[in-house]
Amino acid sequence: MKVFYQEIRKQIEDNTSVQHVRLWNNQINLSEKGEQIPFQFPAVFIDFPYMQWSQVGKGVQTCQLTIRLYIVFESFITAENEEDVEIFDLRDEVYLAVTDPAFVPTNAKMLMRISEQTDPNHTNTYVWTMDFNTTFTETIGITPRGNVSAEINTLNLDTDLIIDPNTVDGVRTDKDFE
Repeated sequence: MKVFYQEIRKQIEDNTSVQHVRLWNNQINLSEKGEQIPFQFPAVFIDFPYMQWSQVGKGVQTCQLTIRLYIVFESFITAENEEDVEIFDLRDEVYLAVTDPAFVPTNAKMLMRISEQTDPNHTNTYVWTMDFNTTFTETIGITPRGNVSAEINTLNLDTDLIIDPNTVDGVRTDKDFE
């Protein structure tokens, strides 16, 4: 999961004008209260609000995963009749970066956008959220753990095999053919 997160982060950092990409921890609300280390704008925060796991076998699991991106843009327009629409450009950059056909995170499928919404409850900060779905396969459970030993049972045959040395069409059988 760590590599999956790091690959998404790097894809956004390398292919957008975003200045700050980190794991989501309610930074926007905490920042407005002065309880968060400041971050540069524009920013994207990556969240994993939904994960449903299924067992494949032998320590391998697949996950139906939702990735939520918080796209954050700071606006300094103060005139009453003006608006800052650069959030739309930033939204497009982030969307194009994470859905680039050349970008497929390790052990996952391409990200597919499923929803978007705005969060208007902030002062001079635009927050746009975008949700994506993917299927992720986790294989860390394959590694032996806990010193579990396995016993190998040998197959013992308690009966004699009867094989007719004569063949029918080149195949030996246990049947007598005339």
